[in-house]
Order: sequence, then C-alpha cells, then structure tokens
Amino acid sequence: MATSDTQSSKESQELFELFDEIEGDADTGTNIVGNYLRRNPHVVLGCGITSYFLLKGIRHANVKESALLNRALKNRILAQAGTIGFVIVGSYLALRESFYKQAEPSMIREVKITGQEENTD
Repeated sequence: MATSDTQSSKESQELFELFDEIEGDADTGTNIVGNYLRRNPHVVLGCGITSYFLLKGIRHANVKESALLNRALKNRILAQAGTIGFVIVGSYLALRESFYKQAEPSMIREVKITGQEENTD
C-alpha cells in the first residue's frame, strides 16, 4: 500500500513538473506550431505545392478543360501524399531527437544493447 502511494505521488510530481514546463514555454512566447514549421519546413513547401495544383485545377474546371483538370488534380493528390510523407518523417525525427535529448546515457546504451542481448541467449 505504501509503495502505491509513493508511486502515485511520484507520478503526480512528474505531472506537475511537466505542466510547469509547458507553462514556461507559454510564458516565453514559444509557439509550438512555429517550432514545428521551423524544424520541418518541407511541410510548408508541400502545402504550397498542393494549393498551387488545387487552384490550377479550379481554373481549368472554370474554363472546362477536362484533360488539364485531370492532370492538375492528379498532381494535387501526389503533392498531398508528399506532404503527408513529410509530416510523418518530420514527426519521427523530432520524436527521436527529443528522446535522445531527454534520455540519460545509460538509457540510450540499454536501448541499443537490449536487441543484441536477446539474440545471444
């Protein structure tokens, strides 16, 4: 019983520290979206390309040029897929970077070695 109380108080203390850290970021004016876009500028590029082909498709639809409309919409879909790819790769790299920043050296060593230790048994 005493261990669960100690564990819950430790968890609540960690939560309080996390909320204090988040509030500290808000106080300094750090913008989460702005930081993400600075770390992953390819997303902005992908959104711009997608918007370009969307507007081009709308223009071709108004003029009733179906062949050019189809090509523009196909390019828009490819640009959207590329943007989603940029988001996934950028998120993975950001999570990986934050793990290595926050982890202690012993934790990183254990993560790298655990796969090798399982194979030797």
